[in-house]
Amino acid sequence: MTQGRYRISFTSGSLYHRESVKLADLYLSLHDWEEVRAQALRDNLLQARTESRVKRTGREAIARLKTLTESELTFLAEANHQDQAHLLWVAVCRLYRFIADFAVEVLHERFVVMKLDLGFEDFYAFYNRKSEWHDELVNASASTRDKLRQNSSPLSLTCCFFQGWARSSPTYAPITCSTTYRAPPKTNQR
Repeated sequence: MTQGRYRISFTSGSLYHRESVKLADLYLSLHDWEEVRAQALRDNLLQARTESRVKRTGREAIARLKTLTESELTFLAEANHQDQAHLLWVAVCRLYRFIADFAVEVLHERFVVMKLDLGFEDFYAFYNRKSEWHDELVNASASTRDKLRQNSSPLSLTCCFFQGWARSSPTYAPITCSTTYRAPPKTNQR
C-alpha cells in the first residue's frame, strides 16, 4: 500500500528565504553544514529571539539546503529574490515529496486551467487520494492533517505561483518544479 513514505514533519509554511540565503552564503565559505549550524546558533545569524527558534529554523532551512548542489547553492547566493524563491521551492519539493506531489497534481493543474483560487477542498481531495497509497497519511492525526494543509498552501503561495497571475505575468515555476524535484542530489550531506 505504501509507495515510499512521505515525510510529513514539515513545521512551517515559510520558505525561510532570508535565513536560507544567509545559511547558503555561510556554507559556501565553510563547506561544513555542522559548522554552519553551530555558527548560526553562536552568532544568532538568523536573528531569532530565542535559542530554540534559531535551532528549529536552522535545522529546517539546512535540511532543505542540503538537497541543493554546490552550483545551486552558489546560484542561490547570487540570484535575484524571485529566482531565490523558486530555487528554495525546489529544495522544499526535494525534501518533502508530499508538497512536491501537491504542486504537480494540484497547483500545476490549476495553473494550466488558470484557476486562481485554492480552497480547502482542493487540499483534502488530494490528501484523500494520496491516503489510498500512503499509510502514514491514513494514520496521521487530524491535527497533523490540518497542519499539513496549513503549511502546504501558504508555502505554495509564498513562492509566487498565484501572485504572478494577479500581475498578469504568470510564474512558470510549477512546471519546472514538476520535473526538477524528483531526483535530489546526494551531495552536500556532510
